[in-house]
Amino acid sequence: MVRRGIIVSYYFPPGGGGGVQRWTKFIKYLSRQNWEFCVISAAIENSGTNDSSLLEEIPPNTKIIRPAVPGGR
Repeated sequence: MVRRGIIVSYYFPPGGGGGVQRWTKFIKYLSRQNWEFCVISAAIENSGTNDSSLLEEIPPNTKIIRPAVPGGR
C-alpha cells in the first residue's frame, strides 16, 4: 500500500543548505518504504546557495508545486 504525504517548505532543492538537505533525505529514504510526496515550495530564486545535485536525490514520482508569485517576481 502506497502512503502519501505533503510537505510545505519555503526551502527545497535546487536551493542549498541544511534545512533543504533534511527534506531531501526525508523524501529519499521514506520513498523506499512506499511513500509518495507532494511538495509545495517557494519559487526558485537565484541565490548563492543553489545546489542542483540535490534534485537528483528526489524520486521522480515526487510532485513539486511552486506557485507563481503575483507581479512576475
